[in-house]
Amino acid sequence: MRVVSRAFQVESAADRVERELVKRIIAGQYPVGGNLPAEREFSQLLGVSRSTVREALQDLDRDGWVAIRRGQTAIVQNYRETGNLGALAQMVRHGEDLSPEFVLYFLELRCLLAPVWTREAVSAHPAKVVGELVSMDVRVDAAKAFAELDFRMQKSLARIYGNPLYAMMLNSFDELFRVLGARYFSYAENREHSRVYYADLLSAAMAKRPDEAERVTKAAMMDSVERWQNLCLENVRQPEGSR
Repeated sequence: MRVVSRAFQVESAADRVERELVKRIIAGQYPVGGNLPAEREFSQLLGVSRSTVREALQDLDRDGWVAIRRGQTAIVQNYRETGNLGALAQMVRHGEDLSPEFVLYFLELRCLLAPVWTREAVSAHPAKVVGELVSMDVRVDAAKAFAELDFRMQKSLARIYGNPLYAMMLNSFDELFRVLGARYFSYAENREHSRVYYADLLSAAMAKRPDEAERVTKAAMMDSVERWQNLCLENVRQPEGSR
């Protein structure tokens, strides 16, 4: 599965085959540990060439959905254990229910990485960081819109830092964060918490204090993890909805 956005690309025959196989694997039609049908059977079933099926299977093998074995049919992998970011994006695209733990996992990952790129961005280009934060309309109050705003800012900070690997990694989370971020920001207090964080970050950037920027970012991210854990434990509250 190609991680890059396909919004402006024409879906190829191999892409269609890949999408159909993922759909069937998620649905349990091809169970974990079982063998997939042979390439010839797939080509007849889906009306494509064997080379197209082979290309799709190679992509699925790379992303951890299946394991290709020379001279044998591919075997279905436990994609929740063997999959990569491409597999995760496919899970979101196919509407698989992602448990609240996935939100927590993402928040924990951001807690580890965001303080780094934020500190370096403020250290290298404080004026650019200030410009991004000043132009950020934190008055947005719809969950989905706020999630997009928040994630766009994190990508901007990573881009300002200048390490392309951080930016590329965040780009691969686009589809995932649209789902998980909207879930997290469906609570008004989480949106307000982020507004306070960005105000504190703006103060640190204006003062050209990268260490302070790192501190407030780490504190905010750690608090986000704790907030989500508490919300999951309550079980009785209902989110406002991703308006």
